[in-house]
Amino acid sequence: MNQHLWEEASAELKQDFREMDNTVSRTLTHLLIFPHRKGHAFIRDGVLHLITLFAKGECSGGDLYRCLALWHHCTPRAAESSIRSAIKAAENMGATERLNQLFGMPVSDKSCPLSNLQFISLLAQYCYYFEPRVTSHIPPSAPSTCPVM
Repeated sequence: MNQHLWEEASAELKQDFREMDNTVSRTLTHLLIFPHRKGHAFIRDGVLHLITLFAKGECSGGDLYRCLALWHHCTPRAAESSIRSAIKAAENMGATERLNQLFGMPVSDKSCPLSNLQFISLLAQYCYYFEPRVTSHIPPSAPSTCPVM
């Protein structure tokens, strides 16, 4: 959530956002994407952005890399690279098997890895549809988290 929206948010909305953030972070840690990696923050913010869009009835992240770059004060290419680096490191440690277990079916394998956006979208869908702690904390009028340029 960008700084301007955060300052205007109520205490209840801030607590709800922290709950969503914690759930997404726990899911990423389960998938071996640890918080010390820069890509963790990019993926977490991307997932939270898509969850907010799902709650508003929108299904596309649009310029997700551009939004992430604005939030993290970098270029879209740097955002994409950090995300890919974190995903590759996690895949090398066995995250593919954990991702398949999380969904109860094969969604990825080493011969056909997921793209960055597919990975983020899958995690957002999982958190939105299968984690009741996330969906119960999204107000129907949740503001878009990506600033308009």
